[in-house]
Amino acid sequence: MMSAGPDDPLSDQERNLLQEWKRVYSCADSADLLLLPSSLFGFYIGRSAIRLVRHPRFPDALERAKEAAKKKAEVEAEAARVRREAMEAQQEQRRAERFLDFFYYRGIVYGASKYQKRDGNMIFPVTEFFLKRADKADEQIEIWRYDLPIANGQEVAVVYGRVKGEKTGYPVVYCNYAIQKSIKLADAFNDVCRRRNQKVGHGIHPDEELQEFMTRCRL
Repeated sequence: MMSAGPDDPLSDQERNLLQEWKRVYSCADSADLLLLPSSLFGFYIGRSAIRLVRHPRFPDALERAKEAAKKKAEVEAEAARVRREAMEAQQEQRRAERFLDFFYYRGIVYGASKYQKRDGNMIFPVTEFFLKRADKADEQIEIWRYDLPIANGQEVAVVYGRVKGEKTGYPVVYCNYAIQKSIKLADAFNDVCRRRNQKVGHGIHPDEELQEFMTRCRL
C-alpha cells in the first residue's frame, strides 16, 4: 500500500481496501478489532477511515479477516450442501413409498348382464359377470356406476385397488382384450385415492402406482 500523510485524502486503492474490510468485518479477529482505530459505524468516512486504513496493523488484519470469511463461506456452503442432499434424499424416499395395493382377476366372461340399482335417491348402472379363470376358481364381478362394453366369451381383466392395510378392494380399471380397450374407473379410483390421502401426504402419485402395477402385470 502506498505511503500517505495523515491528512491526505484516501486513494482509490485505499477505498477498495476499506470496501474489502466492510465485507469481511464480521469475521475479523477480536484482537484486531480492539487495536485498530475504528468502530463499526465510523471507519468508512472522514479521519476515522484514514486512521484505520493507514494503521500498520490494518493490512495483516484485513488478510486474516478475508481468510476467516473464506473459511466461514466454505463451512456454510458445505452445510448447505449437506442440508440439500438430506432434503433430496428425504424427498426421494417419500416419493418411492407406496401406499396402495392392487390385485386383479383375468379370465373369460360368461353370465354377463347389465341392470340398474338404486342407492338412496340415486340410480346407478351395474355391469355384472363371471370370469372363468385357468387353474383358478371362477370369480363373480360386479361393477357399479359403469355401463361397460362386455359380451360372453370375451377375455377381460379387472384391476382392484385399496389402501395398504385395508381388506376390501374396489375395481379401478376394466380391460377388455377382445376390443383392445382399457377403461379407468375414475370415480372408484378417486375414492381410493381420497382414503389414501387421509393417511399420508407424500409418496409416489397414485396414478404412477397404478401404472407401475399394470405394466408389471402386463395388463
